[in-house]
Amino acid sequence: MKSRAFILLSWTAFFAAGFISAWLVLKRPAPENLQVHGYSGADSRTGGPALPEAGRHSEKSPQPENPPRNPGGQPRDAQGNPAAGSGFEPSAGGAQPAPTGRETSEPASATGALEGSVLDAESRPVDGVSVEINGRLDDGTEIRRRPAVDAAGRFIEKELPPGYYYVSTDCAWLPKKQVKVTEGGTTRVELGGSAWVRVRGAVRAPGGTAFSEAHMSVSCQEKGEYAFKEPITDLQGRFDLGLLEPGTYKWRIWRYENNSLRNYGAGTVSFPVIREFEWNLTLEDTIVSGFVVDSVSGAPVVGANLTLCRQGLADMHGSSGMDGAFAFAGFSPGVCSLYVVRKGCASMKIRVNPADPDSSSLRIEMRKAVKVKVRVTDAAGKAIPGFFAFFYEKGAVYLDGGCANHWIRFEDAAGIAEVDDIAAGIYTVKVEADGYRTAIKRDVRIGEGGDDVVEFALEEGEDE
Repeated sequence: MKSRAFILLSWTAFFAAGFISAWLVLKRPAPENLQVHGYSGADSRTGGPALPEAGRHSEKSPQPENPPRNPGGQPRDAQGNPAAGSGFEPSAGGAQPAPTGRETSEPASATGALEGSVLDAESRPVDGVSVEINGRLDDGTEIRRRPAVDAAGRFIEKELPPGYYYVSTDCAWLPKKQVKVTEGGTTRVELGGSAWVRVRGAVRAPGGTAFSEAHMSVSCQEKGEYAFKEPITDLQGRFDLGLLEPGTYKWRIWRYENNSLRNYGAGTVSFPVIREFEWNLTLEDTIVSGFVVDSVSGAPVVGANLTLCRQGLADMHGSSGMDGAFAFAGFSPGVCSLYVVRKGCASMKIRVNPADPDSSSLRIEMRKAVKVKVRVTDAAGKAIPGFFAFFYEKGAVYLDGGCANHWIRFEDAAGIAEVDDIAAGIYTVKVEADGYRTAIKRDVRIGEGGDDVVEFALEEGEDE
């Protein structure tokens, strides 16, 4: 009887001790700088809240359902802290290094750096300016960094994955630049300075009246950089491009009218090395316009993408409206190529001249697209992974000295190219590949009961 009472008293004491221990653990305050899966609650660079940047979880980068317990594969001890000698230890002050924007097990040499400066027209640092770096990797990962700018106007961002990035500021008078970051290198970008030119001016219609509320696109691609500005003219037709680096720029002007984008001019302009440049632009009285319709029903084709271009001049881009109408104005006289593309329709290329009166009343009939595959092998039947395929439709008038009205450059391990924006018809098909002789097949019927696959066996060697 006494032994039973002793056992009962022992179990009661055991459960009471466990309850008290659990209560004390729940009452213990949490550490102020709790590390969760490699992320800290504060940014060690600013001392404030963590900034939303690539690799950190934010509204644009949702937290995965099962986050990695050891991100990046860093060596850790039994308590989960970076192991001694691993290169990931806390600094002398005990603070953890700030996240670099993307967790990766790649060594630092697999990344690059971006540094630069932000200056005004007198080469003085801009007070309170902020810089943003944006990019997207091949796997879709978005990179966004906001480097600190020091008192001299300089900034630097390290450990950026290689690729192309846009660098912009909150200064409306500075352009946005696109630069390339290389593995193990440091890319430098300059924004502003006394060597840059202040560009202002006005746009006039052919009659000399102010061309108001028009969109402008001014871009320059030099020294591996791509800089651009997109201002809008005011009611007096004036615009202010702010500071631009001297050089040759492409420009384009457009407006949205009747639910479609209407182009009014395109060309090139050079900005010299001076303090200020007044750019007064008068649009030319030329026009390329018309309607895009279905070749069978004659109904308007809405949303067709049109591109008017000429070698050496900026392209004009537009789209067909609800009634199928489109227009390009202000393009200088001369033979141009007009490309017309729409999903489900066969792509087209048309030769036009803005100085020709007929160019203002074009009727573009789009045909339904069909699919065809091109399979290319060598004489032994082994797939050729990279080749050009040209399609010449029988009875068509070809442009630019016989250029095909449809061609593709394709790379595929199986040596197969699929074309889904070509019209049914009878074609001459030509295939070219490096190290092989050109092959041609004539009277190939594509679509409407014709061939679904066009096969070529190329012979090694060079064309005579």
